[in-house]
Amino acid sequence: MATRSEHATKVVENKNLLAALDVDRWPHWATTIVFYTALHSLEQLLAEAGLHPQNHRQRNELLTELHTTAFCTYYNLYMASRHARYESSDSFLRKFPVTRVRNVVAGSWLSVIEKYVEDELKRIDAGN
Repeated sequence: MATRSEHATKVVENKNLLAALDVDRWPHWATTIVFYTALHSLEQLLAEAGLHPQNHRQRNELLTELHTTAFCTYYNLYMASRHARYESSDSFLRKFPVTRVRNVVAGSWLSVIEKYVEDELKRIDAGN
């Protein structure tokens, strides 16, 4: 079971990988990396609560219950990454052109999750 700190390390590693990736060439991999960045970001909050889901279903249920504000955006990333991982490249690119991957998936959606987690961790660390 990973700790908050270990999940934070995964976030940094994923963001470094994303920064080094040629998104124009590999938008499906960028989407997958963004999703796992969001996953590990939110897992920090779950780990702080002593919760360690074993699969996506358990995680989705916990996030729906405990972090509803972030869940909709997280679920968008989850579904985008499923499209990236399980559909053909052409099918994925019809739904997620490179500009959408850059501006929405890796831009606004990831930012929403990062801001939510940052605020929640500040609240936790302050003891509220």
